[in-house]
Amino acid sequence: MDSVTNTWFLNNIKIDPLKIYRVTLTDFLTGGEANLGYLNRNNPEIVKVYDAETAVSNPLSHIRTATMQYLRRL
Repeated sequence: MDSVTNTWFLNNIKIDPLKIYRVTLTDFLTGGEANLGYLNRNNPEIVKVYDAETAVSNPLSHIRTATMQYLRRL
């Protein structure tokens, strides 16, 4: 972010407010943290929220599981 012009950039390109950007956040960022109250399903500017995978057998359920699955393939 350019603090002088209050402009946000992505890869040195000014962010287009009319474009939809995909952002991935860890599950604990759900609006309970300071200044992140907008991160919730009720915010009309959030287009899609995917439910978290919770099955222990699913490597997407936890970063440690995904990492172990990846390392086993090496």
